[in-house]
Amino acid sequence: MLWGKAVIDDIANHYDRLQADYKNFIDQSNNDMTNMGMLIGYERQIDRYKKEVFNYQTQIANYKLALSNDTEVMYRLIMQRDVFETASRKFLEKVDDKTKQIFLDTLKEVKQSQENKKDYREKMWVWCNQDNFSANLLWEVNNQDKIDYTATLYFPDVA
Repeated sequence: MLWGKAVIDDIANHYDRLQADYKNFIDQSNNDMTNMGMLIGYERQIDRYKKEVFNYQTQIANYKLALSNDTEVMYRLIMQRDVFETASRKFLEKVDDKTKQIFLDTLKEVKQSQENKKDYREKMWVWCNQDNFSANLLWEVNNQDKIDYTATLYFPDVA
């Protein structure tokens, strides 16, 4: 989260500098009307700065949207993990030691087998580095019933 905020702050600071440069050029062009060639150059620079300012405004808006999507996704993933963990703990409190051990061993076995698969690691790498990762992840969190896989991210740590 902090990295994303730093990116937005950097873009916002650059945007502020461009606005200041834009105002300086307008002041100079208003004060120095002696050379029309300079005015044409200033107008071109002003147009270029306007385009850059607009592009940075768009980037800031996109980063803010991505951060809000990431925040929502993280909240939902943490909530799901907490619900699963709470349900698992309550289940383990109600069963005998043998059933408890079977459950923990099965959970550990499934988690390790998934993490040790080479194709799992490759799929995870591709999944994390896809285009529009935030939007896709948000869709997956909102539409879990349409996805046919078991994510090991939901499992609590079993030592």
